[in-house]
Amino acid sequence: MKKLNGILLVDDDPTSCFLTQYIIEEMQISDRIYTVQGGREALDFIRTHQAAPHFCVDLILLDINMPDMDGFEFLEAFEDLPNNCNSSVVMLTTSSNIRDLDKAKAFRVADYLNKPITEEKLTEIMTKHF
Repeated sequence: MKKLNGILLVDDDPTSCFLTQYIIEEMQISDRIYTVQGGREALDFIRTHQAAPHFCVDLILLDINMPDMDGFEFLEAFEDLPNNCNSSVVMLTTSSNIRDLDKAKAFRVADYLNKPITEEKLTEIMTKHF
């Protein structure tokens, strides 16, 4: 399985972040896992690091429902960034709201998955998109 340059996990739930990071580390699909607590923090992180040599996040695991800036607001701002590494964005949700899925189709979203992330779901992401 290909190894990614970096994965950015954007989620305000510490338990979900811990479990997802653990699975990524166990699968050894990336040496760099960055975790931020919300959409604004994710944008700040990307803006701060994108000029650094060799910085690239191949995969963004993005929670939809976050208090400071939801996943859709993040996507609007992210798509306007000059160098977004052509990152694949996978939206994560605990809801099965069909409106969220329809709304996600308006953005460059690689996939839309229900939480929790499992090894099987990550394998599927890696197989389909990398």
